[in-house]
Amino acid sequence: QAGVDVRHFLSSPAAREVILPMLPQVLEQVCKLIDEVDNTDIVATIETIVERFSDHVVPFAGTLTSKLVVAFLRASSAGEDEEESTLAAVQCVQAIQAIVQSAAEKQSAALNRAAVVRELEPHLLPLFTNMFEEDRMDFFEDLLELLSLLVYYSAVNGQVPLSEHLWSMFPRLLAAFDQWAFDFSSNLVSPIDNFISNDTEQFLVRSHQGVPYPQLVFSMIVKLWSELDVDDDAEEGTKIAEVLVLNCTGRIDTIVESLVERIVVRLNSAVGTKLKVLLLSNIAACLYYNAGLTLEVLDKRLNVCQQLFGLWLSMIDSFVRIHDKKLTLLALSSVLRQPLEQLPESIKNGIPQLVHYCIALVEKLRSERAQRGASAEPIFRPASVLKF
Repeated sequence: QAGVDVRHFLSSPAAREVILPMLPQVLEQVCKLIDEVDNTDIVATIETIVERFSDHVVPFAGTLTSKLVVAFLRASSAGEDEEESTLAAVQCVQAIQAIVQSAAEKQSAALNRAAVVRELEPHLLPLFTNMFEEDRMDFFEDLLELLSLLVYYSAVNGQVPLSEHLWSMFPRLLAAFDQWAFDFSSNLVSPIDNFISNDTEQFLVRSHQGVPYPQLVFSMIVKLWSELDVDDDAEEGTKIAEVLVLNCTGRIDTIVESLVERIVVRLNSAVGTKLKVLLLSNIAACLYYNAGLTLEVLDKRLNVCQQLFGLWLSMIDSFVRIHDKKLTLLALSSVLRQPLEQLPESIKNGIPQLVHYCIALVEKLRSERAQRGASAEPIFRPASVLKF
């Protein structure tokens, strides 16, 4: 009841000034309550404290997360019939997410964010010990969100790599998808994106049982595209494919060749406009990755260059996201930079049309930027920061 009373008291506008001087004592008492009972109200109180006192919670982040991890392990082991305990366990993870995010976002520099979150990481590792087992499905989604946060904040691409502990979870994550977690594909996109984007070099050089990580991800994409009459799963596959291609420029040529072939196959069976746009954006990503390589596969191996570009340009008005417009513009520009003698005949004949579409896209992007105000992002920025 004490934890509930504190939360209700915090809802008062005047409560902050009263609680702040005694915040350490309040947190100490709440932590003692966590040790004694599994109660969703107590965990919710911690979330409220983190929200209201985010500027002051960082020094207590390690203690709070340690207590919440112990509470999660206790509550999550209560058994399937203990609905209250299961809910308490989930709320423990959600409270930890709030603490990690608050601690990270109080740091203005990426290196400082990484340092703060890496200090919390050892406290959190017990959470992930059994998360990839099917009987832990009730907690899988929330633990994936927490894992994604850790991967996002604890590395700085090219400067601070992810820890061995976090990388050890990557093949286990893909194995879970392959064995039982297919229906969690939408939840897997974010952590996979963060693994690839935040520590690209390690992603490229690591392997599991002799299979390189990029090949493991490609196999996952192929599986997501294998159900030809299910668009939702295929859409998640396109998101992962784009992350893979845009972050690994010049390092995965063989995979990109195979990916282009798979995109064309899946495009032939796609029904919904959204999936078609996402698949065509994948083609755009491959063209931006290596226009010569991609055009060679489309023209000489598949003989679909003219048809595909015709479909792509006919659907240009369906590319409503700014991200898709930018990627299309980058892709078409990459094609136009190719030596004329290396272009397929169908592309040579359509160069004036490609130039026309490039100009139209630039005008659209300028117009949309003006509508969003002067503070909006620039028309061009590096592909590595193009996000969904």
